[in-house]
Amino acid sequence: MIITILLYWLAHSYADLAGERLRSGARLTARGLLATMLRELPILIGAAIPLATLLICWIAGTGLSAAVLAAVWTSAGIVLAIEARRRTTRPPQGPAAALPGIRRRVARIVDHPPQGVLH
Repeated sequence: MIITILLYWLAHSYADLAGERLRSGARLTARGLLATMLRELPILIGAAIPLATLLICWIAGTGLSAAVLAAVWTSAGIVLAIEARRRTTRPPQGPAAALPGIRRRVARIVDHPPQGVLH
C-alpha cells in the first residue's frame, strides 16, 4: 500500500510538472520534478492518517473490510474537517462551493445506508 501511495504521488507530481512544462515550454529537469514533488507533499501527508488507521486496525486484529471502512470514514472526516476549517477562513470558491450539497448527500447515506453496505 505504501508503494502504491508513493507511485500515486510521483505520477501526480509528474503530471503537474508536465502541465506546467506544456504551458511554459520549459525542459524536464530533476530539480523541477523535485520542486513539484515537494509542492505535492500534502498528498503523502493526507494519506498518512488513513494508512495509520489501517495499521491500527490490523494491530487490533480487525477484519479487512472493517479496517478499510474505518480508513474510508477517516478520510471522509479529514475532508470534512479541512473544508469546515476552510469555510470559516474564507467563502467557498469554484468546485468547493458544491461541498455543502456533497456533505448533505454523505450525511443522508450515513443516516440511511443502502441495504447490505454497513451491515
